[in-house]
Amino acid sequence: MEKQKQQPQRLQSLDALRGFDMLFIMGGASLFVALATLFPNPFFQAIAGQMEHVEWNGLAHHDTIFPLFLFIAGISFPFSLEKQRGKGMTEGAIYKKIVRRGITLVFLGLVYNGLLSFEFDHLRCASVLARIGLGWMFAALLFVRFGWKVRAGITVLILVGYWLAMAFVPVPDAGGAGPFTLEGNLVGYIDRLFLPGRLHETVFDPEGLFSTVPAIATAMLGMFTGEWIKLRKEGLTDRKKVLCLVGAGAVLLIVGLLWSLVFPINKKLWTSSFVCVVGAYSVWMFALFFYIIDVLGWRKWTLFFTVIGMNSITIYLAQRFIRFSYTSEAIFGGLAKLMPETAQPLVSAIAYIAVCWGFLYFLYRQRMEKKKLNRLESLDVLRGFDLFCLVVLEMVLHPLAHAIDMPWFNSFMWGFSHVEWEGFSTWDLVMPLFLFMAGVSMPFSLSRYKDMPDKMAVYRRIGKRVLLLWVFGMMCQGNLLALDPDRVYLYSNTLQSIAMGYLIASLLFLHVRIRVQIGIAASLLLIFWGAMEFITVGNYGGGSYTPDSNLAEWIDRTVLGRFRDGATVENGEVIFATWYRYTWILSSLNFGVTVLTGLFAGYILKNKLYSERLKLRMLFGIGLGMVIAGWLWGIELPVIKKLWTSSMVLVSSGYCFLLMGLFYYWIDYKGHRKYTTWLKVYGMNSILAYMLTNVVSFRCIGESLFFGTQQYLGNYYPVLIAMCNVSVIYVLLYAFYKHNIFLKV
Repeated sequence: MEKQKQQPQRLQSLDALRGFDMLFIMGGASLFVALATLFPNPFFQAIAGQMEHVEWNGLAHHDTIFPLFLFIAGISFPFSLEKQRGKGMTEGAIYKKIVRRGITLVFLGLVYNGLLSFEFDHLRCASVLARIGLGWMFAALLFVRFGWKVRAGITVLILVGYWLAMAFVPVPDAGGAGPFTLEGNLVGYIDRLFLPGRLHETVFDPEGLFSTVPAIATAMLGMFTGEWIKLRKEGLTDRKKVLCLVGAGAVLLIVGLLWSLVFPINKKLWTSSFVCVVGAYSVWMFALFFYIIDVLGWRKWTLFFTVIGMNSITIYLAQRFIRFSYTSEAIFGGLAKLMPETAQPLVSAIAYIAVCWGFLYFLYRQRMEKKKLNRLESLDVLRGFDLFCLVVLEMVLHPLAHAIDMPWFNSFMWGFSHVEWEGFSTWDLVMPLFLFMAGVSMPFSLSRYKDMPDKMAVYRRIGKRVLLLWVFGMMCQGNLLALDPDRVYLYSNTLQSIAMGYLIASLLFLHVRIRVQIGIAASLLLIFWGAMEFITVGNYGGGSYTPDSNLAEWIDRTVLGRFRDGATVENGEVIFATWYRYTWILSSLNFGVTVLTGLFAGYILKNKLYSERLKLRMLFGIGLGMVIAGWLWGIELPVIKKLWTSSMVLVSSGYCFLLMGLFYYWIDYKGHRKYTTWLKVYGMNSILAYMLTNVVSFRCIGESLFFGTQQYLGNYYPVLIAMCNVSVIYVLLYAFYKHNIFLKV
């Protein structure tokens, strides 16, 4: 006799089946259509024909996606209800939670349909999400209140009552049309009477009010299935449960087919025969997945579908507001163009699915258990402040300055612009602060590796981080996603400077003492100065710090050549843009020093022997001393951020010390943490925030929601779009923060 298994709280088969179902919404249908284009044979053409809804009566595979999703939502409820009751939730609290979820889905459906455009006369109130929300909500309320026999009777009553109403209740404005036609059905009449806004098909809405009633039965069938799987009874094995489900599906199919003789199978009307036939399909699909995954234990193949299934509503909404096609085209567009014309739709479909799945995999993979971490909160907040300046202020203030176009505001914007060459503005501190904080975190993250005799694990960690930062940098600014070798820039981004600085500082941290580190940092500053001052190559170097004749410029042009940012090839000759003056290779020495100065600050903050007051005195004292030393050195060696001169390193690192001291005093010393969460949202996902800003365009969301305001806002419309863009990024980061999802590099 098969030993009875206790079911887990979460069925793996359920997530996999939900993912299988959502795959067709996430580009799977286009994939099969593309296969039919590439292989125009009857087999693939028949499959492609199933990837469209039938016009009216009848059934195609595409018509099963929606009811299967609602059915699956029903299956999961008995398990979640048991869990809620196990936690001691009252019946009243459970009812409130059910209603709140249902109303939330209705609201999300309205947002999906364009609620925020505020064009209410043209707003479609009915939606897929609303039907899921309402159908599931009423079924769940009945499930909590009544036993299975009463619920079974109610389900039969719903289906029979819906059929009788549709067949025999006259429609005043039908004009002689039959009761199951587009023009003469009762569903459309009720929608025209009571449903505000726009109907999907003018006289009728396939997700309308009355047709939602039989959708309750669809959700209820799922709940019966979940209740059956959850049942623990002597002698009732999982295999027997599967056989019973197969039998129940056969009964539903027979009933549905017989019923269809008088009540056609019609998804848009959600007819009772449709509920039965699709219910049979749903039961069989679940039985298949449950048997293979949960009974036989074959789970390794399910990851692809599980990743989708655990974030099904997320990807449904995300596809409405995030232009994944833009990203897939940016990454794989070049590859698609290399393929034969008949194969291009297939490559594009696979690319789109890959991008969507990668987005969901990140959510799936990075989900962490909540735990208390011994983190330096001021560091997270300061990093968040730096990222806020970069991804919010820069994006909003510049279009605002263009809109205002007033001398006083233009003067104010000096602080949010880089200096042309020599000198230092507040905006020039953003990048050095990024590097500085990479060093501050090092004693907290790498200390446990320092005394290990075998350091291969930490070397792999460092190498992985350097590589990922380098690749991310090429994605942001190096044109990597263009897939065009003539436009790729190898070394051109802040993330790559962090990678080089981190590599230098981390190796020194692991292998030499702090005094040696300080000596090496001073030596690197002097080596950079000496090279710039005393080495001459042609017209470059020899103490020149002009944009066109400094040594660092010559090294970058010589080593990077056409792979330098701003470089183009014309008639076989590399032309360097006159507007691009940043240098990277020789400047890497000082990138390492900037990270090292952060490392020294990290030593101070982590030292438990130092009092809090001593830490503050050291941070402020060292910071002030470095600022003074840097500006004094600047008399001979100009402070130039684009070259990352040694004097600039001292000036910027000194300001970083002062900022670190200020944030440490306010947050960790004084304990003012109440209103810092919004900055931690940026700071604890800084790389993700930077990547979202530079790689993914969310402008389409703002433009789709607020395009109607352009005529009223004029020059301020770009400001609104920019604010919408940064708001979307923040919402995403906040959602990741709340679920402890962080991009670890």
